[in-house]
Amino acid sequence: MRIRTGLAGIGVVTVVLAGGVAVAPGALAADGDTPAAASLSASSEGFSPNGDGKEDTLTFSYEIPESGVVVLEFLNAKGAVIGQKTVSDERGSLLGLPLTAEPAGEGTFVWDGTLDDGLPVSGNQDITARLSVLETNSLLNCLGSTLGDVLGGGTDGGTLDLSNPDLECADQVESGDVPVEVVTKAPGLTLRTSLGTVFPVRDGYRDSVSLSAKATKAASTSFTLTRANGDVLRRWSGGETSWKALWDGTDSAGKTLLPGTYRLTGTALGEYGNKATRKTLSVRVSGKQFEMRDGEWRLVTSAS
Repeated sequence: MRIRTGLAGIGVVTVVLAGGVAVAPGALAADGDTPAAASLSASSEGFSPNGDGKEDTLTFSYEIPESGVVVLEFLNAKGAVIGQKTVSDERGSLLGLPLTAEPAGEGTFVWDGTLDDGLPVSGNQDITARLSVLETNSLLNCLGSTLGDVLGGGTDGGTLDLSNPDLECADQVESGDVPVEVVTKAPGLTLRTSLGTVFPVRDGYRDSVSLSAKATKAASTSFTLTRANGDVLRRWSGGETSWKALWDGTDSAGKTLLPGTYRLTGTALGEYGNKATRKTLSVRVSGKQFEMRDGEWRLVTSAS
């Protein structure tokens, strides 16, 4: 793993975007002494960093046992590192390097979804964030004046490679993984009907139709039946992922609608304040009447 030297406190935080606040014990100190624990939690199970002003940030809370450099490292669902984010600001330096250390204790970091390379975490995905800390005193004690060489040095904000074997002498602490869900795209929504026309004459012939919908990354769904002019005739509430209703051609008061074409509109509200998705389809009410004769449905009258 590589950590930019603009960090404050040597550490790495790994958060899995998806499921709330998870806190796990830290790793053993590098010298095999008593384990030192770091903790990490998130203010929400997810967020929507798309710049629309609604739940665009997520607050991480952490606690480290010793002063060190703290970084959030992000992994995708397959465990591959997709980037990192420096937690601390540049308040000081170590041996002239632009590397600062966070003090022991509690701290918070507000994340806007961008990484140290300036690129945002995009799309809809579950990721993991992890906190790792290289303890300042042990780092200085074991490396001394050679620290600059090990870290890559320079004043241009070089990188810190924690896989470097020279750093094994320093105490390193990690937090557990915290799942977080990143949602930057509007929810998906499909709307269907089993038949384009319902014949609500109550003769047994297609007296009702099945209305259904499927949604992805939605916080809730709702559905309205309207006339062409927008007058609302009936409403339904759906779940986060699916909805199904058997409609018999009536309005909310149970009155059979006049023959004509009506509009069914589905709305899927996005998770974490994300924008909504709307889909519309037409359904027709017919006044035609049928009867069963000789084993077949036959038209009796034609009212439309």
